[in-house]
Amino acid sequence: MMLISLHHVWRRWIIIAPMNQGGEPIMKTVIESKTAPIPISPYSQAVANGNLLFVSGFIGQDPSTGKLVNHSIEAEIRQVFANIQAVVKEAGFEMSDIHKTTVFVTDFSFYGLFNSIYNEYFPESHPARSTVQVADLLLDARIEIEAIAVKNETWKGGIPRDW
Repeated sequence: MMLISLHHVWRRWIIIAPMNQGGEPIMKTVIESKTAPIPISPYSQAVANGNLLFVSGFIGQDPSTGKLVNHSIEAEIRQVFANIQAVVKEAGFEMSDIHKTTVFVTDFSFYGLFNSIYNEYFPESHPARSTVQVADLLLDARIEIEAIAVKNETWKGGIPRDW
């Protein structure tokens, strides 16, 4: 699968695809971290394409047992971030590369605690974020977070000189 976009520039359609150093189109790469929970459904922990990383939703599942950490809501939230951090690191990204998170919660009563922990992982600049209350999450989790990360690299593509 190739990330391609069509752009209409000065009465012409041009195709712009991200390229690697050798000028080849960048393809989808599945990211698998051994220090994050193994998916229990047919999905990838994350998928990278060039400087983009799409991290699947993670709950507070302990990677060593496959079970939800249910010591406290704080432990659950911290495990969610540990799981995300493991996959982000495996992909060669950093938490500071995360530009967008989507947070699913079953109850807003722990929202203040969540925000204080969130600030620990994103101390300098906060990613854009959506937070949605849901009726239920897998394994009776109380929180799930998915993320999109972007490495700030110079794009090596290029635009045709004659446009």
